[in-house]
Amino acid sequence: MHWSSIQKAWEVIRQPEVCGRPYYVQFEVTTHCNLACYMCVRNEVIQHPRHLPLADFQRLFDQIQPRRLTLSGAGEPLLHPDLATMIAYAGQRGATTMIPSNGTLLGRGKVAQGIVQAGLNTLKISIDAATPQTYQAIRRQDCFERIVEGIRELERIKQQCNSRRPELRLDVVILKENYAEIPGIVELAHRLHIGTVFFRALQATGLGGAREASIGKDVDFEGLYQAVQEGIAQAARLAVRTNLKEVARDFEAYQSIYVRQDAALERHVCLLPWVQCFLSVRGELSPCCATYTNAGFSAGNVLAEGFDAVWNGPRMQTIRRQFRQHQNPLAVCRDCLPRSLPVLLKMSSMLPGFVFRRRSSRGARQERPA
Repeated sequence: MHWSSIQKAWEVIRQPEVCGRPYYVQFEVTTHCNLACYMCVRNEVIQHPRHLPLADFQRLFDQIQPRRLTLSGAGEPLLHPDLATMIAYAGQRGATTMIPSNGTLLGRGKVAQGIVQAGLNTLKISIDAATPQTYQAIRRQDCFERIVEGIRELERIKQQCNSRRPELRLDVVILKENYAEIPGIVELAHRLHIGTVFFRALQATGLGGAREASIGKDVDFEGLYQAVQEGIAQAARLAVRTNLKEVARDFEAYQSIYVRQDAALERHVCLLPWVQCFLSVRGELSPCCATYTNAGFSAGNVLAEGFDAVWNGPRMQTIRRQFRQHQNPLAVCRDCLPRSLPVLLKMSSMLPGFVFRRRSSRGARQERPA
């Protein structure tokens, strides 16, 4: 285990107001996007989309030297013209890199080849459906088959390059339009040779009054619970790894998030302000993407002030102290499942190849820490 991992684990236990640099950083590399999904706030909050300049990314990376990073934010990362260069730059300096993507651009030009050759570790594809009809109802475009073919193209290029990276995961936001397809999404992953599917609740806070109120409207929670149970059984049959057992265990919390949107979750301690940070395309620092995009919280601008001055500045010290004292200062955090240490470890283990490296398929399939 790397020394920074041990140091960060100790800080998580102690929870000081001033701590060492984050282990994990999310860089918002672009706010451009080629979709307009109905549950996304991007169209309301982004008036003038832009890319993070490569020079700014390199300067910030060198200041922080993170062990793990994600290149994502309010936009679609595969639209950034220098994305492959960013991936390679981080990898050459010992960092493991992940990208969440809508997957619609994997078959365009040399996009797939670029991320394979750059050494991307993990690609999370947000698909939210098992059928083209449901996908179009949520994403507002008919791109389902294009995504499926893009995944297959990526796998062909990986074989040509004799590479197991990037490893793939499907990400699914549970909505009233798609919950009946939970078992079908597990089956889709199996057909595409994707071994992991992660299901999550939609953070409703910050979506706007009308959309927030409609998120849980008409949801048949008995039907949703049944679909979750069927998905668990399907995953066991097909040997696809999911977090559906955790969804079933936390089902009351899901009802709170989607329907009541009450304060049932507001007193939990989130550990993210000690472990990670989100850096917007303009250089604003926040504990996570939701606290910035949905709540507009910024601890300061790292491009103007420098990373260390903001990371341990007064606003980050205050939010760490508030969380440690079970005071939850941001409404969006009350609409979020607790990021406790067991939850963070479980979420990390669901990232194929990002935290755990797998042995060659010719040998044992054990996982070991990166």
